[in-house]
Amino acid sequence: DELSLQLGGKTIELYYTGRNHSDNSIVLLYPERRILFAVDFIPVNSLPYQNLPDAYPDEWVESLRWVEDNLDFDTLVPGHPPLPGTQENVGQVRMYLEALMAAVRAAREQGLADNSPEMVEAVRGELEADYGEWANFEEWLPFNIEGLIGRWAATAATPAA
Repeated sequence: DELSLQLGGKTIELYYTGRNHSDNSIVLLYPERRILFAVDFIPVNSLPYQNLPDAYPDEWVESLRWVEDNLDFDTLVPGHPPLPGTQENVGQVRMYLEALMAAVRAAREQGLADNSPEMVEAVRGELEADYGEWANFEEWLPFNIEGLIGRWAATAATPAA
């Protein structure tokens, strides 16, 4: 779950934060420089990749919460631009995922068909004010909805509200 390494007199720390974007993500913390390197599961001001392939949405939220609660850093280096981010971005991604799940649940409760244009518009209406300026919002939101629903189906249960 964690490993400290000495490289050239410098210490780096590796952490497995649980399943999130995939089941094999680790983060690298360089405490001396207060830098965290996290590939894919903590995008900076961007929606998660398309239809969340190989993702574990509920566990992703917990993984982000673990990073928020346990790692201290100033600079977040994600695997993809824009670069860099801050510790604040971790909470923002967590809140996006929580809001996405809540909006999809609410759309289902309104009787909207999964992945229908009506569902996408309802979810967009809930998320646009907070996340509409993020990269890929327009093009990837329908994919995020589709992926979330698919991942819920794959685990055979929609999480409770």
